[in-house]
This record gives sequence, C-alpha cells and structure tokens, in this order.
Amino acid sequence: EFKKTGCAGEGSNGLLVFFETPKTREDPKFKTFARSIIQQENEDRMAIYRRILATNEHFGENDLPKIQKLSASLNRDNARPGDKIQLDDGRWIQKR
Repeated sequence: EFKKTGCAGEGSNGLLVFFETPKTREDPKFKTFARSIIQQENEDRMAIYRRILATNEHFGENDLPKIQKLSASLNRDNARPGDKIQLDDGRWIQKR
C-alpha cells in the first residue's frame, strides 16, 4: 500500500525510502505507521543481506554495498508500474 500511495520507493541501496505525500501530511497516524513499517522492512532486508554475507564464502563483510546494489537492481526489476525507483545515478523515477 505504501508504494501505491507514493510514500515509499525502492532506493538504490536496496532499502525502502519514505516520501512525504498529501496523505502523510493530512494523517499523522498514517505517516507514523508508514515510517514504522518501512523501518521494519529495512531492518528485515538488512538482516537478509547480512545473512547472505555470512553464508556465502565469496563475500566478506566489506561486500555489503555489492549485495545492496544487486538487491536494488532486482527490486527495480520487480517493481510495479507507477512505483518510485531510484536509479544508480541517484535520480528517482516512476517505473513504467
């Protein structure tokens, strides 16, 4: 729902990013809820990324940015039309 309403987008670091929208400005409880869910999702994603590093002999702790970039690419590919996605150059677009 947060992506549909435009208050969440897929960042180039493999994490969700919060965006202010008319709904979040009008409804402080929704804004707090959205930020909380996005934070929880990002914590879950980071746990997965760290698990990948811990269980794959080809990666070390310094490879976290590589894992995040790969995940970001997959997230962009799997995003639905209209979702906000951040390109590697930092620009934000809506997926077509």
